[in-house]
Amino acid sequence: MITPHPLLALLHTLTLLLTLSHTSLSAAPAPTALSNSSLVTPTYPSDPLSPAALFEHANKLYEQSRYLAATQTYQLLLQSGAASAELHFNLGNALFKNGQVGQSLYHYRLAERLAPRDPDIRANLQFARKVVRGGLLPETSWWHRALATLTLDEWTALAAAFLWLWLLALAAGQWSADLRRAFAGYTAAAGLAALLAATLLGAAWNHHRRSQTAIVVVPEAVVRYGPLEESQSAFTLRDGFELDVLDEKDGWLQILDDTRRAGWVRKEQVRVLAPAPRRASGT
Repeated sequence: MITPHPLLALLHTLTLLLTLSHTSLSAAPAPTALSNSSLVTPTYPSDPLSPAALFEHANKLYEQSRYLAATQTYQLLLQSGAASAELHFNLGNALFKNGQVGQSLYHYRLAERLAPRDPDIRANLQFARKVVRGGLLPETSWWHRALATLTLDEWTALAAAFLWLWLLALAAGQWSADLRRAFAGYTAAAGLAALLAATLLGAAWNHHRRSQTAIVVVPEAVVRYGPLEESQSAFTLRDGFELDVLDEKDGWLQILDDTRRAGWVRKEQVRVLAPAPRRASGT
């Protein structure tokens, strides 16, 4: 039996304080994993040129197994400025069905950023990773899993909530000595919780804003020892491998894989997950 880390247990408790809301085209049911029913289907609108109509059209194309056409329609929505966890999730499904595993992982990762606790997104992301690695999953530290339980906005809200609780407890203690003694325990607990939440917010901000991930989106990417075509080949990576970006130079990225192998890869052979945005926009 695996005993969860104490900090993870605390984070799961804190997560219950927040309600995750998804902005979608309608109040549709949550998608399911890698099947034709894995689409968020909105009510068909009266305006055929609306984002909701395009989303509905893309869903119908997916249901008809026209995955390339569905992919192009979802991408058209993204190019128009629409973005949501549901849109990235459905696009990821269409790309996966079309055999573009790396591209699908990219959009599953974007969906995960917007809805980190959505079970369907997490299930499809894990499934795609297993396909890339022949049934195995890359190792992820408990610390990174803990930080990924909330979005940056949620970490900010949690830290702010505990800070206000601490300030209110301090203010209540100013009314009288009796209240100060009565609230002493609550004041200390709220202060410690605010400090912990602020620390975790800083760690999450650093992880999301400072780190960059690249995902291989070609059948085979050649990793070289230097940022030149003439440089000797170090190793190759298949479509869908996720890498840490260390540096960039003249159209090349210096990367590090999960086995700590480093090298340089052409930028057009990967898609880079930019630092997480401060706030997600709705579809």
